[in-house]
Amino acid sequence: MIPKWQPSILTSLAAVSLLTMSQGRPRFQDYPAQVRFRGRPALPDFNSDPSARQFRTVIRTAAARGPNFAGAWTVVIWGCGTSCQSGVMVDARSGQVIDLPQTFTRDADYRRDSRLLVADPVDEPVQPFTNPWARFYEWTGQQWILLDSLRALPRATH
Repeated sequence: MIPKWQPSILTSLAAVSLLTMSQGRPRFQDYPAQVRFRGRPALPDFNSDPSARQFRTVIRTAAARGPNFAGAWTVVIWGCGTSCQSGVMVDARSGQVIDLPQTFTRDADYRRDSRLLVADPVDEPVQPFTNPWARFYEWTGQQWILLDSLRALPRATH
């Protein structure tokens, strides 16, 4: 028989471990957008990424709404199968289409005022069949830089 105090100690230790891990993760405010776009967004230029042509309708529709990432970019994500999402981003100034740094299992988190993209955020419960890693990328304006990876810890079920 497990003593009544043991589950609460284990739960507390898991919470402290998660808190410790999350304190070192990159934050949106640490990677502010360096440009600010105003005006009418350019049409996507599919010559810059010919493979994106097959998703032209969703890309054009999203790009027309204007930037949602790093000041002047529009992140566009679509489903590519069970537990799979893919996407690109479109420069509102030039229409350039660029692949995102990876496909996603649980979506991505990003902001218009930041150059940080979090692939597969781990704030929600992680299912056993999904990717248990979050990856933090910085967009430099020219390329993606992997800043960090964070392993999601399974949450206690009792």
